[in-house]
Amino acid sequence: MAQLIFSKYSNERSRRFAIRTDIMEEADKSRYVKKTALSPEGEKHVERIGLWGKKLEALYGSFFFFNRGKVEEGSLYLEYVEGRTLEAVLDELCVKGETEKAAGMLREYLDKVKKMYSGERFIVTDSFREVFGGGAFSGEFSCGPITNIDMVCSNLVLGEKPTVLDYEWTFDFPIPCEFVLYRIIRYCQDPYSDRKPLCNVDFYSAYGITEELGEIFLQMELKFQEYLTAGHVPMREMYQDMTPGNAPLQIVPTEELQVFFDLGEGYTQENSRRYPIKENKGAAKVSLPLGCKRIRLDPGDNPCAVSIVRLTIDGERVSLKDAVIEKGCRAGHWVYIAKTDPFIADIPVPENGKELCVGLMVYPADKNVLEGICRQLPQNKPRKGKMFLSKVKRHLGR
Repeated sequence: MAQLIFSKYSNERSRRFAIRTDIMEEADKSRYVKKTALSPEGEKHVERIGLWGKKLEALYGSFFFFNRGKVEEGSLYLEYVEGRTLEAVLDELCVKGETEKAAGMLREYLDKVKKMYSGERFIVTDSFREVFGGGAFSGEFSCGPITNIDMVCSNLVLGEKPTVLDYEWTFDFPIPCEFVLYRIIRYCQDPYSDRKPLCNVDFYSAYGITEELGEIFLQMELKFQEYLTAGHVPMREMYQDMTPGNAPLQIVPTEELQVFFDLGEGYTQENSRRYPIKENKGAAKVSLPLGCKRIRLDPGDNPCAVSIVRLTIDGERVSLKDAVIEKGCRAGHWVYIAKTDPFIADIPVPENGKELCVGLMVYPADKNVLEGICRQLPQNKPRKGKMFLSKVKRHLGR
């Protein structure tokens, strides 16, 4: 019987797109990936992903492998592809100071994608408007018969013939090839990652993406994100149901995520690293110091609600079951901390752990509101906890 070794919930979406991705391991240590809808509304989405894989392979198999999958009993089963992603290789090259080599690899990839999606003439359709908005396009653009817009570097595993891991966001109406290139560049040029040196290379101009066109593509991206979350109730809109009163979430652009490493002598400023929290998002990929036993996460300076988007060490999910949250509480992937200088401490590090990956959504909020949430959660109020938590889950679409 297969054992679950990793699970990721994509539930910050509309119910029709919300899925769970599991990595399963058989007794012989072979692995596979399983994607399952979180509600009946999402079952068609899972089925479509399986169809997209076959169509992409048929059309573009000469350019890339596409992770093979099949749909059975409502779930999509995919191969577990091992290897290094293009993003990881670019990170390593930039750390070594080999920026030109990294830029060359990215250009080679962009050239290949451009050639792949250059067979037809782009026109704006009603389907395009529904997902991406109108777009005041001027000039001619090329496209393909179907398009996977998520060809970002983290989705490409390198090998003799590179493999596209994920093609969830594939569409069968015309989409400008340049928009796919724009997304690759946008998500690769991350100033808060090891790829920061690539931010100094003007890839946009090299691929005909002017400042004006870039603004159009930005609006397309924003409209696409709205399309994904249509009908979903964000946490910031739940306070009135959660507590007797409500208070608006604050956006504090100068906040920082600070990661502390305990090497056996407690947490010190010397053994810590800081990362910016930008537009409520904090993320870090950190090489753990030798002998690190525990870590502590400080998500800014203000009382806050924190959504744990990702927390892994060497690719394995880390549990917060025994973490210390002073004047706070935890419910699922949410952590509520009703104090200034909030922290999540004593997160265990496996022996010989090497790399920490963390992704948080941080929402500074009124301390009294957070205290009210903690009072009503199951571990603090057993009698009403189940009723309250089920209410929260209904809002989250889980």
